[in-house]
Amino acid sequence: MTAGTDLVTTFNIAEATSLPTTGFRHGRITSLPEQPAAKAYTETAMTLEIPKIGVSMPIVGVPQSENGWDVTWLGNSAGYLAGSAFPTWAGNTVITAHVWDAYNQPGIFSELKTLKYGDQVQIQAWGMTYTYEVRESKLVTVKNVGAAFQSEEYDWLTLVTCEFYNPFTGDYLFRRNVRAVLVDVR
Repeated sequence: MTAGTDLVTTFNIAEATSLPTTGFRHGRITSLPEQPAAKAYTETAMTLEIPKIGVSMPIVGVPQSENGWDVTWLGNSAGYLAGSAFPTWAGNTVITAHVWDAYNQPGIFSELKTLKYGDQVQIQAWGMTYTYEVRESKLVTVKNVGAAFQSEEYDWLTLVTCEFYNPFTGDYLFRRNVRAVLVDVR
């Protein structure tokens, strides 16, 4: 590049049209293929804890592709969805986990719908505990990506999982969004 020349970079931003599917079919064990390298999750060295429902799990980064986020291989981890704020940073961090797992058992977010206003959610990161308090829990449609990814100035978490399994189609009709705001760091 010569002096006075502008650098032009072209890139595409994939815009998701639906929230990820975080549940498997009920009544059967699902055999999972090996996770492709292009869909590999990123380790974050962070842990998500929800004391009220007795869960603690590692947080991994889930990349976004042209088809959204593939959370098939989360297992007993929570997935931070690329495109949302990095966990513990200002903005809205979207984290998801399975409501029903590949082994035909309740997933680690199976009781997410029981969280109420004031319940606590914590992220353990870098020797610190980031404590969030639930402010909202509601059902949204699968296509309502904006409900989960709404912009925030301060540090918020939006926890997302599937709800209302339809045994005739094998699909989940809605997504549960639980939103929590940062109230303490120690």
